[in-house]
Amino acid sequence: DEVKRLDAGVKFGPAYRGERIPTLRELIDLVKASDNRRFRLNLEIKFADGREGEPADLEERVVAVLAEAGFLERAITQSFYHPSAAKMKRLAPSVPAGLLVGQRRQPADPVAAVRDHGVDYYAPHFSLVTRDLLRTLHQAGIPVVTWTVNDPADMRRLVAMGLGDLPGDGMISDFPDRLARLRGEPRAP
Repeated sequence: DEVKRLDAGVKFGPAYRGERIPTLRELIDLVKASDNRRFRLNLEIKFADGREGEPADLEERVVAVLAEAGFLERAITQSFYHPSAAKMKRLAPSVPAGLLVGQRRQPADPVAAVRDHGVDYYAPHFSLVTRDLLRTLHQAGIPVVTWTVNDPADMRRLVAMGLGDLPGDGMISDFPDRLARLRGEPRAP
C-alpha cells in the first residue's frame, strides 16, 4: 500500500506526474492484456540494505501472486540476496532463479555458489564477465545472464566472448532493440 502512494513519474517530468507504481498483479494483468505470449517478467526480489530477508514471507507472497495469476511459466526471478533466490527456487521449482552479483560482493567460486543455492543461472554485472568466467560456468552447464548492458560495444564484446553460446544465457538491457539490431533480428513490436 505504501508503494501505491508514491509518485513514480515526477522525476521524469511534469507530463508523468502522478504516475503510480503498479502492483505485481497489475503488471501481470497488463502483460496478459497485450496478448504477447513471448513476454516474460524478470522479477528481482529486493530488500532494503541491512534488512535482507524482511519481510520473511516476501517470496511466498510473490509465488502466490504468480500462481494465482497463472503466470509461473512466464516468470524469471533473481536476487542479490542469494538465500532469497534459493527460497524462490524451492517454492517454485519450475521458475528459473538466479544469483545477482555486483561489484561489491562476488563469490570466490561462482559454480559452487549456483549449485549450493540450487538455482539455475549466474547473473553478474556485465563489467565482471570475462572469457574465463563464461567458460567455467558454461563447462558446468550454468547459463549466464548479465546486466545492464546498454552500450552496443559492450554487447558485441560479450557475444564475442561466448555469451549466448549456452541455452539460457542472456543480457538484460534498457535498450533490447540495440541487441536485436546487432543480432540482425527484427525489432519486437
